[in-house]
Amino acid sequence: MAEFTIGVQEFYTLLLMALCVMSCTADKPWCKGTVWKEKDIENLALGKPASQSKSTTLNAGLAVDGVEDGEYYHGSCTHTHMTSGNWWMVDLQDIYPIGSVKLINRKCGESNCRSPQYATYDVEDHLSNFKIKVSKDSKKWELCTYFRSTMESCKKGCQMFYCPSGLKGRYVKVQLQEMNFLSLCEVAVFRPSKIQNLALEKPASQSKSTALDAGLAVDGVEDGEYYHGSCTHTWQTSDIWWMVDLQDVYPIGSVKLINR
Repeated sequence: MAEFTIGVQEFYTLLLMALCVMSCTADKPWCKGTVWKEKDIENLALGKPASQSKSTTLNAGLAVDGVEDGEYYHGSCTHTHMTSGNWWMVDLQDIYPIGSVKLINRKCGESNCRSPQYATYDVEDHLSNFKIKVSKDSKKWELCTYFRSTMESCKKGCQMFYCPSGLKGRYVKVQLQEMNFLSLCEVAVFRPSKIQNLALEKPASQSKSTALDAGLAVDGVEDGEYYHGSCTHTWQTSDIWWMVDLQDVYPIGSVKLINR
């Protein structure tokens, strides 16, 4: 195998490219059916009891059956009736540290991207504006993440959501924040990753910095609450960038971003 080295300047360029790739590409390895088939990464939700609001014949258990192709008409995606605040929940049957939740949305072809009874709805919109919450007793809930947009295009359909450090629970719930159907093709729940964060507390910089400087993005605080003072912010201009110096050359496998 050929070996090569890169200088610091070239590494900066590669890291900035990696940030763009992680933000923009759909070619995510954990969206291709590999994650919960790996022996060292256990999907805590697989085959566990699940429930949902306003259930149809496409019951909640279909989201934890291990079938992840996203093909709605294969009969392995959940679906609720349309109502306000629809939810889906899995009981992990024990309390675990929760690190991340992977959701797979419906995949659509040329003829089934619109709901047949509700022609104004794209099926991908059935998974939009939702919260992922975690509870130890199904009564008191803690927020993993609040996703205010629509899940990626149903032709891609997979996204990983990361929870704040220290979150533990037995129940994991996905709940819409508006009136809509809720449809999930697969849900996976994982413990926190043991992968080292190479960027933690390393020197960082950004373009057109405000008082909310670049170092706030590598301080280890992951709650995403802007007014807690741990998110960066630049002035509005063209070619905005943020950069971290890892202080050595490393192989880069993935970059995790947390939005406001």
